[in-house]
Amino acid sequence: MSRTKKVNKAKGSFEELGVAGVKISHGFVYDEFVLKLIGDKGRKIYRQMRDNDAIVSAILFAVEMLLRAVDWEVESDEEIDTELLEEASAEGVPKTAEEGVAWIKGCFLKDMSHTFDEFVAIILSMLQYGWQYTEVVYKRRVGPEETDGSMRSNYTDGLIGIRKLADRSQETLDRWEIDESGGIIGLWQQPPMGGVRRFIPIDKALLFRPHPFKGSPEGRSVLRSSYRSWYFLKNLQEIEAIAIERELNGLPVVSIPNAILNGKSVEAIAATEKYKKMVRDIKFNEQGGVVLPSDLYQDQDGKYTTERQVKLELLNAGGTRAIDIGKTIVRYQQDIARTIMADFIMLGSSDKGSFALSKDKTKMFTRALTGWMETIATTINRHLIPKLWSINNFDRSIMPRLAPGSIDPVDLEMLSTFIEKLSRAGATLFPDDALENKLRELGGLPEKTEEEGLENAGLVYPPAPPPAGQELPPEKKPTPEEEQKALEKIITRILKIMREEDLEKQGDGNPVKMKAQNILNRAVKAGKIKRPSKCSKCGKTGKIQAHHKDYSKPLDVTWLCQTCHPAHG
Repeated sequence: MSRTKKVNKAKGSFEELGVAGVKISHGFVYDEFVLKLIGDKGRKIYRQMRDNDAIVSAILFAVEMLLRAVDWEVESDEEIDTELLEEASAEGVPKTAEEGVAWIKGCFLKDMSHTFDEFVAIILSMLQYGWQYTEVVYKRRVGPEETDGSMRSNYTDGLIGIRKLADRSQETLDRWEIDESGGIIGLWQQPPMGGVRRFIPIDKALLFRPHPFKGSPEGRSVLRSSYRSWYFLKNLQEIEAIAIERELNGLPVVSIPNAILNGKSVEAIAATEKYKKMVRDIKFNEQGGVVLPSDLYQDQDGKYTTERQVKLELLNAGGTRAIDIGKTIVRYQQDIARTIMADFIMLGSSDKGSFALSKDKTKMFTRALTGWMETIATTINRHLIPKLWSINNFDRSIMPRLAPGSIDPVDLEMLSTFIEKLSRAGATLFPDDALENKLRELGGLPEKTEEEGLENAGLVYPPAPPPAGQELPPEKKPTPEEEQKALEKIITRILKIMREEDLEKQGDGNPVKMKAQNILNRAVKAGKIKRPSKCSKCGKTGKIQAHHKDYSKPLDVTWLCQTCHPAHG
């Protein structure tokens, strides 16, 4: 009897007793205190934020382009032989770790009906909505000549591969299927053009979320914290557009006789409404126009005056406003960008900020991107690849995994400084073919061939052929001084290439331009030329910059503000 109780107690310890706490009823998620952001209404608002707001759109576009450019690698827990990996085939049952890596590369990168970067772009809609549901569509790998698209493949091994990783749009969500403990069973989908609802079980799908908020299947949108700022920004932009129209055209004002305005007759009331409608609907365009009575007022003697009984005027507000709506709009835009750690995108919109600040903010942003990429990789590695291995009955000990490459490009100047410091500290870095080839790769240089050896680095000198009958002299080993010179030679080459690439990409560093700027700066400091306080084009005060039309004439410049200067090239 006591043994039975122990078994029951042990069984109970494996049961899930608590819940995550997300509010779900009949498959609908209600865990949101802003009612507008629940369900279909919320998804429409998030789409409006993406499609209509320039800042949100720019941030999401930057994220998509950066992550689509990432190179994905396939790794293994087993030690990989590079030569065997190059020879490994992506066809057939993998028997070694190298073949497992090759099989996954072929499956994901070469054999789907779409590219892998397109799949990444689809997944990134999770940032906007908080979740993304992908249906995994499998196929039997029959061969490239197969007429049935569901079995067409670059491989003929008959194994189960992936035909496509299909997006199931957030806007087609009908409801979720949830078990008693809050686990996700699947998704019910309503086709947008009508038809029968479709159920997609989680076993045949992948659910991506940037944040698993309370275990909710809908996660949490990265735009959620910026909703309030976006809401006020949208309203302010609409008010600004109306204010600009009124300020440029003026506020229409119609003067009519008091007898008509306060008249009780049907004719007077109809005339008053007619003039009210005229003021409300008047537009200044190619079809705009107004027809008014030309009757004049009479004086006490019954003579007509020059004052018309019905008159249309445009009322303009003079002076400046106490509130600068433009600054308020920029502040809300910065708040939106800051919630996604992308406020570096606003640098340059004012005269504040520095290169160091931009670099720090960009690094924080790339770390966030790296986290999202790791989220994508983890979901694939924990659910999709094991499923493929299980379906095909492969050896799990050689099962590989997907790994995203680096998002942040290598700073060659910092790398060169690091290598130089290591060398000065006494670290022996060269000769090392692997290290040199890696440096060549980072610098965009071709890989060193076997024939080159170490001669290009100046470390080994090939001996002259000996006379007939004599042996080769012993090989000369490089001295520490020769190693240091070879290192400096490589660093100089990397820095030179880096500077040339910067000049090509940025168009800066022109010696004629720099010389002209230096001559002008010395003239300003010497008092020969006075820097004005206003822009010569718009009259705006502030930081005024010099614009050269011809760098061969360094003192012939146009003084412009930071807003007008870029427009002049």
